[in-house]
Amino acid sequence: MIKNVSYMASKIAEVTNGILVGDNCEITSISLNSRECEENTCFFAIKGENFDGHDYVDQAIQNGAKLIIAQKLIDVSVSIIYVNDVIMALGLLAKEHKGDTKVIGITGSVGKTTTKNMIKAVLSEKYSVCGTEKNYNNEIGVPLTLLSITNEDYCVVEMGMRGLGQIDWLAYICKPEIVVITNCTEAHLEALKSRENIFNAKTEILNYNPSIAIVPYEERFVTFNYQATKTIFLGKGGDNYIERIIENSDDMEITLKTGEKYRLNSIFKCNAYNSLIAYTVGKLLNVSNEKIRNGLLKFKKEENREEVIKLGQTTIINDCYNASYESMKEVILSATDYAKRNNKKLYFLLGDMLELGNDSGEFHKEIGAICKQSGANGAFLYGKFAKFIQKGLDGGELIENNDKYLDRIAMQIKGGVLLVKASRKANFEKIIDKLKEKLNE
Repeated sequence: MIKNVSYMASKIAEVTNGILVGDNCEITSISLNSRECEENTCFFAIKGENFDGHDYVDQAIQNGAKLIIAQKLIDVSVSIIYVNDVIMALGLLAKEHKGDTKVIGITGSVGKTTTKNMIKAVLSEKYSVCGTEKNYNNEIGVPLTLLSITNEDYCVVEMGMRGLGQIDWLAYICKPEIVVITNCTEAHLEALKSRENIFNAKTEILNYNPSIAIVPYEERFVTFNYQATKTIFLGKGGDNYIERIIENSDDMEITLKTGEKYRLNSIFKCNAYNSLIAYTVGKLLNVSNEKIRNGLLKFKKEENREEVIKLGQTTIINDCYNASYESMKEVILSATDYAKRNNKKLYFLLGDMLELGNDSGEFHKEIGAICKQSGANGAFLYGKFAKFIQKGLDGGELIENNDKYLDRIAMQIKGGVLLVKASRKANFEKIIDKLKEKLNE
């Protein structure tokens, strides 16, 4: 539910290229959920894969909706705007609503959410800032983010995708002034079939002439045609890079090529690069070094991402929000370093990585090999591809999600460090909750 907006139905029809049937009413809130509608709400009857908002129009009206955005003929007592596509209409209204707020757009295979949160934390030290909440980074979530703008200086928008053309649409409605591509790895191979297609999909964020692009210093990015966009390359050999990292027990100290130093509230070394991106955005927008440092110390992690849970002498690293090959590899290496710094035994609880296509088995086998190199004291493997991790690891235990296995895991990891990581569909947060109970008994 988006509140505190004010639009006449005629204006919404104009912006969305729709046809208004009924009164030119004023709406003060926007909702995609019929149960959340209240007086003077505009209800967008979105049709998804498993539901159709048109089936809930009557409920929306009963709860106070005064205007319906629809792509099917409906017979109701309130005003209707007929459009070709309700989701597209939502995006077009969001594009209009953005106003003078400048957008910073972020995409990439991994690191988008963390980088977004770091940029928000840095810019908030000087400017009014809003941005993507949770994982609202698709063709529905991004418009909702833009519609939540209340005249802030900057809106930091995360852009995800499942296929070609999707980021192009998001970039069109956002028109970002600064764009960031964190990286381009094997994520989405199942949907996009090739690394070239993944690269083409990510670089769609550059289609609408942003002023500045921040990208990795890699050959394919270096040789890309950025037209009039000023480009900043980050990484060894680029415009700036990380010269040194000192890892402490629960954070790290970073020194850049340019000599600037700051501390980062993170135990994952892969986040150092994300912080460099945030540092770069801050410098571009004239945030002082002191305020950038303060912002990076304040940045908050998303739920189920890099959460360090200390239960007596036992530590659980909860990073079970999602998992790609690259993020799995980086987190395993970071957890290994963390256990060594704190002189603790290391254990893994790992599940499937999804969307890797025909090479899924091989990618999971490689993750097993990385686990083996870590010298971990034990690994518990769950899911469809667990046997491939086990093969690469040349060890580890295949488990099921039941108390018999969880009792043994809780007993074995006492006093050590357990990394928990898998794709979202594994619901590993439920396993973590059970382990916390057992470790607290």
